[in-house]
Amino acid sequence: MEKQTALESNAEYEAFVNKFKPKLTTDDCYTPPEVYEVVKNWRHPNLVARYKRLWID
Repeated sequence: MEKQTALESNAEYEAFVNKFKPKLTTDDCYTPPEVYEVVKNWRHPNLVARYKRLWID
């Protein structure tokens, strides 16, 4: 078995460690925080109202 140089083993180690780092989603990358907050705040009351209408009617 060949001996690895420090650079080779470091690159291999980095590749191994990077597999376990959390990946960013499109929401993490593209949705501005202001837009995310507006949608989040709109979603909850509107979904509650919609489901109440479905179950009550």
